[in-house]
Amino acid sequence: MLAFSEFFYLVHAGQGRWMIKHRITDESAGSIIRNGPDFDLFDDHGRQVGRFDSVEHALGGLYATA
Repeated sequence: MLAFSEFFYLVHAGQGRWMIKHRITDESAGSIIRNGPDFDLFDDHGRQVGRFDSVEHALGGLYATA
């Protein structure tokens, strides 16, 4: 099983918000926003990729789009 933390890291961007950065290049990969019990994932262009039940699942969704 992949550990998506090998590819991405999170930067706190306010209450319930995180910026996602590529671990190797340090470039923006998207963002995650808490939405109730779920997490909305946005790509680096601000388009919503999906809603996930955990941050790890959201990172997996981002990895799948790359």
